[in-house]
Amino acid sequence: MFGFSAKKKGKQRATDDSTSENYTPPLPDPDNTNQTNIPDDMNIPDDLNTQDDLPPPVPDGTGDDDVHNSSYAARCREVMHLYSDLKLLLSGLNLNIQLPRVVVIGGQSSGKSSLVEAVSKINVPRDSGTCTRCPMICEISSDATEWSCTVSLDIAGTSVPNGAGGSVKGHRRILFDRTTDKTQVEIILRRAQAAILNYPDRDVEDFLTKSKDELTLMSRQHDFSENKIVVQLKDPKATDVHFVDLPGLIQNADSSLIKLIQHLTKKEISQKNTIIVIAMPMTDDYQLMQAVKLAQKADPTGLRTLGVLTKPDSLSSGATGSRNEWRSIIEGYKHKTQHGYFCVRLPDDEDRNSGKTHAEMETIAKDFFESQSPWSDMQAEFGWRFGVKNLVKYISPLLMKMIETNIPLLLKEVQDELTKSRAALAALPVLSTQDPAVEIIMRITAFCDEIEKEVFGSQTHKLAQQSRRVYNDFKESIQDTQPRFDPSPCRLSLSIPPASNHNPVLTIADVQKEIEETTGWELPGHVPFEATENIVLRHIKPWNDITFNCFEQIYTIVDDFLDPLKKKHFKPYFYLLAHIEKHVRAHLSHSKLNCETMLNKLLALEQKPIYTWNTDILQEQVNLWFTSLYDQNGYQYSRTTHNENLDMMAKLYAYCKVASRRFIDYAPLMMEHELKQFFMSTLKSKLLASIFSPSPPSAVSLETRLSNLLCEDPITANRRSELIAKITTLSQIRGRISAFNIRQLGAGPNVLDKLDFGSVVVDDDDAHSIALSAQSDHPDPDPAPRSQHQQSSIDLPDIGWGSPIPEQVPKPFEEIESSAFGTWGFNPPSPVATAGKKKKKKTSVFV
Repeated sequence: MFGFSAKKKGKQRATDDSTSENYTPPLPDPDNTNQTNIPDDMNIPDDLNTQDDLPPPVPDGTGDDDVHNSSYAARCREVMHLYSDLKLLLSGLNLNIQLPRVVVIGGQSSGKSSLVEAVSKINVPRDSGTCTRCPMICEISSDATEWSCTVSLDIAGTSVPNGAGGSVKGHRRILFDRTTDKTQVEIILRRAQAAILNYPDRDVEDFLTKSKDELTLMSRQHDFSENKIVVQLKDPKATDVHFVDLPGLIQNADSSLIKLIQHLTKKEISQKNTIIVIAMPMTDDYQLMQAVKLAQKADPTGLRTLGVLTKPDSLSSGATGSRNEWRSIIEGYKHKTQHGYFCVRLPDDEDRNSGKTHAEMETIAKDFFESQSPWSDMQAEFGWRFGVKNLVKYISPLLMKMIETNIPLLLKEVQDELTKSRAALAALPVLSTQDPAVEIIMRITAFCDEIEKEVFGSQTHKLAQQSRRVYNDFKESIQDTQPRFDPSPCRLSLSIPPASNHNPVLTIADVQKEIEETTGWELPGHVPFEATENIVLRHIKPWNDITFNCFEQIYTIVDDFLDPLKKKHFKPYFYLLAHIEKHVRAHLSHSKLNCETMLNKLLALEQKPIYTWNTDILQEQVNLWFTSLYDQNGYQYSRTTHNENLDMMAKLYAYCKVASRRFIDYAPLMMEHELKQFFMSTLKSKLLASIFSPSPPSAVSLETRLSNLLCEDPITANRRSELIAKITTLSQIRGRISAFNIRQLGAGPNVLDKLDFGSVVVDDDDAHSIALSAQSDHPDPDPAPRSQHQQSSIDLPDIGWGSPIPEQVPKPFEEIESSAFGTWGFNPPSPVATAGKKKKKKTSVFV
């Protein structure tokens, strides 16, 4: 159903000369790029040589040294080095960009720890009752001249420096210990796990020298942790591979611990480009294994699942049913998955205590499979599915192919994130690179200039228009206080305006009463001035409230107008904006008090004396009042004893008319001049003085003060630093991949050494140009070997995640044009690189 399937029984195939030819992927040959080398110890059914069948293991030569010194091994080291760099760079980003990986899961007694030991060739803690209590990332690299082991702690969710003056939530990798002595690895791992289980309550350094006994007696803050131990092994004789070893699934423990480990396992294997390696003890029932159930939920189609059968030596010779059951699984008849199953015989306690080397234990395992039935019967056809060495040889190219297959997707995700991050950074306020003093002076000047233009109405006119509307209301309110006189006992004409709150209608009787109440020893017929004064003051009394109501509205308009203007000119600098706001508000308040004083003086001028030099206008208004009284209203009013009252009414009306017109002009002008213009004309000097005035000797220097003022607000600064760090890291990732691509173009390390990909974003076209330029500047003395090397390739598994493997006959071999990329690259050559060159020979390669 999925990938691996046995169409014929092994014994039948072993006797069929036409189909028993051994197969292995082509190994690059300097003399013939199309030659396929087939090692004697690799027996792979030739009907599995299809796109939908299992990937072949790493090719062997005449020995391990040949493999490690081959171009394939160099290629593998290069890919794994890229993989390590990308993992490290991505760990500092809080992004959902996922790299391919191999995750090992299994029950607590599934032989998983022994499997990890056999693959890594190091010893892990194995005491009775001891178990893996945190994930372990194992990175094995052959890029070394001597063996070494570096152990680090990968702490998730911590604040890590972002390289731009701030910090972000991400993974913090803490270097724990390093050794070149294999015997020290076990105790270092014990210490590292203890440090993880007590983090952050205790310092990591506290565990560096703890003995085994001290660690055993020590209490721990956590039973399990999602933080990881990172083991980086450098071994010149190793096969490059990376994997994650998860804590073993448990059943007999506190329910919270069981759920914790299950949750961790589900999370780690849910990633769509994760290969799930299950340690499956052959002593257990396949259907009842908890790890199998979790893997089936995460990978229902089996495209990402690989089984490793452990403890075959625990099956007694009489357990023929169990042996045949597992044989059918290995041969692909039952529980099929894309990657099938491997069977390994791992050292037991007796083997470990005997002091045997890893090589000796591998020999013991090989002898076991070659001598024990039914495993010995399967060696001719399925021998490559037995042993840890073959398992590693399978997983290594599988992971490498996954990494290279995912590079285009990774580049797209990185480019998308770069685009979004650059847009977000561009949306932030632009920071100046000028001298702080120059920057501050320029901003204050521009701010004050814009205020001046608005005050005089020469820019947007918004401030002037808002003020005019308020002044018009002010005018109408003042006019509404004009005295209303009724010269008759009752109102006879509709032309006499109705009374208002500010100016009740005064009749002749009201005027006469006022005259009588203020008459002293005046001559007969003489109207006391006090009567005139009292009536005038009563009518202008509302002017105070009307005026200051208008003034408050004007002040609010100015204040509201200044708020966006301050942000416009100073928002990028949080502390400078706060300083400007403080002093602008203080100066505006000072201007307000100054204007209030002037308005009070203006109101006082209208109270005493009751006076005007505009006698012509005054007389004109008197005449108008009488004209309106006699002609328009049709009064037949003779000159009687009441004429002194009519004269007084006319003069009072005329004077209030003159005074109101005078006040309607001067009050708004006073507000414009003493509030707006005074504020505007003195603001710049006030602001500059508040910043550049000499400070007390104990204060910070002017240079420091200016620099501090130009700091942006903490939230924006942190956001900016996060984006800068993110863009930097994403650019480094692009640069690292670009360097990888340049090598595929044959530029060589001499070019790469000159490139700083940590700070420069290298586009694909740029990478091609750099490579071609380097080739022209440093011509290869022997281009033919380079061409052969570029065309050599090795067929690795083509994994199409998310779609089931078709059961039909796979596509036949297709003809594609071989290039410098072979099956490894993903970018087409630059047009410059191919222009004028002879078309290369078409070669049959596996697609």
